[in-house]
Order: sequence, then structure tokens, then C-alpha cells
Amino acid sequence: MILIVAAMLEELNALKMLGDNVASRVVSDISVVEMELANQKVVLCLSGVGKVNAAYTTATLCEIYDFRMIINIGSAGGLQENQRVGDIVIADLVRAHDFDIGPNTLTDARFIYHPNLDYAQKAYTIAKNLGYRVHLGEIVSGDQFITHGSEALERIKTKFADAICVEMEAVAVGAVSKRRDIPFIILRSLSDVPLKTGNELEFEAYLPIASKHSAEITQHFIASMV
Repeated sequence: MILIVAAMLEELNALKMLGDNVASRVVSDISVVEMELANQKVVLCLSGVGKVNAAYTTATLCEIYDFRMIINIGSAGGLQENQRVGDIVIADLVRAHDFDIGPNTLTDARFIYHPNLDYAQKAYTIAKNLGYRVHLGEIVSGDQFITHGSEALERIKTKFADAICVEMEAVAVGAVSKRRDIPFIILRSLSDVPLKTGNELEFEAYLPIASKHSAEITQHFIASMV
């Protein structure tokens, strides 16, 4: 069985529409959808926004179900000049941009999380073959929406210059996956690009597009896991 974690209802519903034998329920106060996606049994859950919600949801469901893989889907904000809304972003490394316990934090292996690289490469190839613009690289997480011109954006660009996008849950999913020894992958799409002015308005306008693209890639990726 595969766990799919979405932070927001728009992201969850975009994938739910692609499922078969859909059954919605509440498990330990978590909204979940048990369904078949590309002939695979999955549990699609609504975590809520932020690292705490994502960690709680992922860890709780791992106590109840036996998962062989965890996928984090949804939207993200682009951090590279060549990116556009709708691009696919896939993690090969995940760190928290707002976590700091001293000068060695960024290189401390306890706080660096590695998605399954075979899965990441497979998803990258699938996205390319579907005609998407796709980026594979580091994704950084933090408990704030990053806006153009903000101090947070400048800090991220200084400390994580190669990061491809920023969002709010991936590092928590990675942390639980690492502790549980369950392979994970981050499959997201850009809803906005904070390097550009007005990205908060972009997010509101383009969240449905990002959710749809993330869902489509997830469906095709799962179909490849036979």
C-alpha cells in the first residue's frame, strides 16, 4: 500500500478525481481517502499545512497501515530564474530552511533527508516524456509562505542557492520516512515563483493548475510501479 500526503484540499481533490473505488473516512482525526490509483491501493490523506501537521499525519497513519512507499504531492514556490508556474519539481534532497541549531546545521546528517533516487529519476523521466518542464534537485521546507522581496526569501537564496523550490511539508514527510525506513518521494508542481513580484496572487490563481499537474505525474508514476 502507498501513502500519499497532500497538505490542502485542492491538492487532494485533484488526485482523488483520478482514483477508482474511492472511500472517504476519518482515521484518528485525519481525513483519508482509500482508493485504487493506476491499479495500486493507496491511502490519500489531508495533512494540513506545515511541518507539524505533516509529521503528525504521516507518523500516525504509519502506525495504522503498512506502507511500502510515501509520496508527498501538491504545490510549491519556485526558486530558480528559469522556472514557470506549472513546472514539475522532484526532490533529490530535502532540508528545512527555518531550522538552525548552530553553524553545522546544514551539514548535519540527522537533518538531511534523501528521497529514493531511483524513484526520483523514474518520475523525472515520466514527467519529461509527458512534455512537462521538470526540475530535479533540493527542496527546502519551512513554516511560512515565501513572498517576493521578503527576508525569508533572501535567506533561502543565500543558504540554499541551488534549491529548486520551497514549500511547507516535505521535510517532515522525509523525517518520518527516515525514522520508519520507508522510501519516499516528493512530486510537486509550481503554483508560484517568489522571485517574481506578486507571487502570492500567482499562488491563489494557479494552485488548481499546480494541483492538477502534481496529480497527473503521481498517477503516471504509480502506474510505473508494477
